[in-house]
Amino acid sequence: MYISPHNIILGLMRIVEVNKPEIDRVVKHYRETDELHVFEGLRKTLPLAAYPSLELDPSSASTEWTMTTAQTGEYTVDCYLTVKNVAEDFAAEYISEVTRAVVMVFNYPDNMCFRIPNEYYWADNPSGDRRKFPIWLQFGNISNVTYRSSRDGAVHMAQFSWSGRVLEYFQYYWDGPREVTWKRNILPGSEEDEGEGAPETPPAPWEAGESSSSAP
Repeated sequence: MYISPHNIILGLMRIVEVNKPEIDRVVKHYRETDELHVFEGLRKTLPLAAYPSLELDPSSASTEWTMTTAQTGEYTVDCYLTVKNVAEDFAAEYISEVTRAVVMVFNYPDNMCFRIPNEYYWADNPSGDRRKFPIWLQFGNISNVTYRSSRDGAVHMAQFSWSGRVLEYFQYYWDGPREVTWKRNILPGSEEDEGEGAPETPPAPWEAGESSSSAP
């Protein structure tokens, strides 16, 4: 697990920032003076001026080796979109439309793959010198949304999880097979088996002076 979820969130925030004018167009349709505010991490409290707000909080990270030169990482970011209730008759419509605008941004094909900020791997380039190469997120999207509101109807919230996959490469430096030296196969009955350092074998009962009747 070598990719920081913080850097993945930075990449997601860049996507929102580029598309913020279109998201704000939807917001201002319902409340002309408002605009979307984006935060990293789930905040304890937010002032009323911060709504509508989108909070991106790391949820999970896992990795596994897919081959000897690459790891596959799975990352999840929980997203919390909160809006003020501008009017009871339009509350459900407001949160639905703003949520759709945000999800469309994340699920747009060109945004489902992006360069992860501050993440690199080192490798040899064709000219022979070593340099760092950027790491890309191969695929990420949002698959489901959950809606809820406060008891008094003051705010409405949409919660959804963004899931992404990263394939991280490690350069293989050895040309051809490599001798295995970390463990030597000791064959039973061989000279090495009887040599110095070989594990001691406990004697059988009949070798220890017991009667043959006790032998298995």
